Amino acid sequence: AKDRWVKPSPFRRRDEVDDSQGYDEDALLAAARAENRAVAQPHLRDNGIAGKGLTVGHNPHSELSSNPHRMVVNPYDMMPPADDPLQLDLTEYPMASGDCASYGADTKGFRLTLTYHGKTRVLNDDKKVPSSRNCPLRYRIERILTHFPDNGPPVFAVLVQMESHGFEGPDRRYLAITGLL
Repeated sequence: AKDRWVKPSPFRRRDEVDDSQGYDEDALLAAARAENRAVAQPHLRDNGIAGKGLTVGHNPHSELSSNPHRMVVNPYDMMPPADDPLQLDLTEYPMASGDCASYGADTKGFRLTLTYHGKTRVLNDDKKVPSSRNCPLRYRIERILTHFPDNGPPVFAVLVQMESHGFEGPDRRYLAITGLL
């Protein structure tokens, strides 16, 4: 609800894999997720974070026919819709980022707004590019999830996909923006 990290996250792990005998990517990913979930679960429970959201909009980078900067969805999986639509709008703008200019990277910041029940809120509006983003080149709305818990206010999570300057081409990472509906 407060769009901030649950302490002591973020949880990061890096596993070194001996691939000389081959390896099963799916099994390794499943094991890493299970271990991270086990570490995170007590912290989530202590902060009253439970339940699973519903993906109500998804726009992967492979989708060429949709608008990567606008998404309009029903906040529930119900037809006909039982609520007003929820609209996200993302605007990119040039923003210098430290050492990135020496790479020739045209870095960007972004503004993200959410419109729901006739009210528009600014969810993000960069004043400077955080160093954690490295050299961001572009952004897109990748997904929105909603959750309507039985004993609490409805919440959302927007995943913004960011491409940044990488060693062998662009790197893709996700920024999560959360809050109360």
